Amino acid sequence: KFAQYDYEDKHKNRQVYGQDEAPQYDLSKVTAPTAILRSDGDFFATKK
Repeated sequence: KFAQYDYEDKHKNRQVYGQDEAPQYDLSKVTAPTAILRSDGDFFATKK
């Protein structure tokens, strides 16, 4: 899931985004070459 900032409060998300959950980015609109990198020591990104 690649989404905008989630306030972890549906009321705050609704106030900011107009919906209970943070909206996901539409990656089909990205036209620049993009790579996502990770390493075995990466605590923020997993293989999954």
